[in-house]
Amino acid sequence: MLSDLNFHNIAAPQVGSGNPTEAPLDSGRFNVTGNQQDRFRFRTPILRNVAQTGPWMHSGAYTSLGNVVRHYRNPAAALNQYDPTQLRSDLSSLVFTQQQLAAGILNNLDPIVAPPLPLNNGEVADLVAFLESLTDPNAQSNQAPASV
Repeated sequence: MLSDLNFHNIAAPQVGSGNPTEAPLDSGRFNVTGNQQDRFRFRTPILRNVAQTGPWMHSGAYTSLGNVVRHYRNPAAALNQYDPTQLRSDLSSLVFTQQQLAAGILNNLDPIVAPPLPLNNGEVADLVAFLESLTDPNAQSNQAPASV
């Protein structure tokens, strides 16, 4: 499945109305466990057919796989510099970019993504091509496989 199926805070931008109990925030796994360490942690998605599942992140914050990969170069900077113009106009007004929000998310950033990852544009393109290669041809045609 190409996922650890665990929960991580990767500084994903907050877009949308959030969880009703904490609106406009969506605190992710915290809403289930109540553990402060789980704030803004979301399950690692399965990478199989990932090119078919956009928009990406728990809130649909990114509309291209290239932008998702670029986010991982420096998640803290990506959160602070998030560009909502990539979203439909009716969604761009639902982006929460206040400094307090970024600080709250970054206080619990997963150490696995904290150090910057120096990827040049060619490496970003290579990673996107790899992610696209994980698409099952049957997924593109919406045909169910004969067996799994």
